[in-house]
Amino acid sequence: MPRRGPGGTQDGMTRAVAIALAGAPLLFGAGLALLVRASREDGAADPGGAGTAVAARRGESAGLEADPVRRAPDGGDSPASAAPRERAPAAGPGGGARDGLARAAGGAGGGGAARGRDEGPASGESGEREPASGPAQLLEGEALTEALAGAFEEGELGALQGLLISSLTLKGTKLAAEDLPLLQEALLHVEDHGLQKLLLAHLERLEAPAEAKTSAYLEYLASSPRPDHAEDAFRQLVRLKDPGAVGGLADLLRDPGRPKLHAGAAQALGEIGDPRGVPVLRESLARLEDPRAAAPCARALARIGGPEAIGALLDFAAREPTGPALGALREIRDPDAAPLISESLLRSAPEAYVRAALGELRRLGDPRSLRDLGRFLERAAPPLAREAIGTLSSIRDPDAAGILEAFSQRQSDPRLAAEALRAARNLRARLEREGGAGRRST
Repeated sequence: MPRRGPGGTQDGMTRAVAIALAGAPLLFGAGLALLVRASREDGAADPGGAGTAVAARRGESAGLEADPVRRAPDGGDSPASAAPRERAPAAGPGGGARDGLARAAGGAGGGGAARGRDEGPASGESGEREPASGPAQLLEGEALTEALAGAFEEGELGALQGLLISSLTLKGTKLAAEDLPLLQEALLHVEDHGLQKLLLAHLERLEAPAEAKTSAYLEYLASSPRPDHAEDAFRQLVRLKDPGAVGGLADLLRDPGRPKLHAGAAQALGEIGDPRGVPVLRESLARLEDPRAAAPCARALARIGGPEAIGALLDFAAREPTGPALGALREIRDPDAAPLISESLLRSAPEAYVRAALGELRRLGDPRSLRDLGRFLERAAPPLAREAIGTLSSIRDPDAAGILEAFSQRQSDPRLAAEALRAARNLRARLEREGGAGRRST
């Protein structure tokens, strides 16, 4: 027989609605009939109807389950049946994690390790576990470490997540430098995207030596089965600027098993700016089968600067004058790069590279490149000679005007000679104006 009262009504209504909404047109009439029948049964079983249902819902919202009121033979209420009873905790997905958090927090809060799964209640305790009230916020020091270790070892990700969230503070983290090995171990085994983010947030805020944190980030990148937040790790390595990061990043760039991390490793090497990263960047450019993938390594060389890095970049750009390599020339910030670039013009190179190099010399405007530019101008074909004239006229130095005037006198092409002479006169006039303005300002 179906149970009457609020529970029975709800069951009947649920069945009817499920049938009515199933989407089968032929069953719509039958579902509607069941709905009407369930409504009539509700009225017969509970004359108070709405009052009983509301009372039941209020009891449920308070965590209590009210039994239907039984009528005694004399018409009175049965006291035993009218008393509400506590609802048993529901088991379901995530229950183990919540229990793990309660065990870890309860054991650590009491100053000891969490009680094992198979241990019975201690003397004087009832068999039921009382819920902890805000235990995660109370954990500090060794108690927090024990709770985190227990949740991690038992694989209770819900407990681990709760502890990690609660131990983050506005100023940083409740974890200490001694907890770094635990964070490092967890990063190598936890594949959950959100948990990795939490672990990295703690590692970033942890007050620990830079070399220790650098080692943790590098191991995460090199050994984690799913380094979902590799960009965060690379960014922290750049921020730490620990010299020990260069070797690890170089190994990562050489690792054929982690091609998706190569670009991030190259970029980090460039931003750290240590010249020890140049050899591996040069090696990576030499190994590339597709020059279009060279941008990260080429930009890294431009940012590192220095004769070795700039030389490696120029060699690659002259050999593979593609967009990524030529674009990297515009990112050179080394003040001593101009002589290296102008010298490369005297070697045989594709026209695309020569135009890019002349443009870079025009941007740098370094007088140290004048001698090589003059030699290049004497032997360049007319289209590239015009590019060189424009570069020379952009360098604010009287010697540049002298080189242009000498070229115009020796040039057999009248148009090219006139263009060089005009550029020389304009440059001298500009220098005179700037010199006059400088004398008046003093």
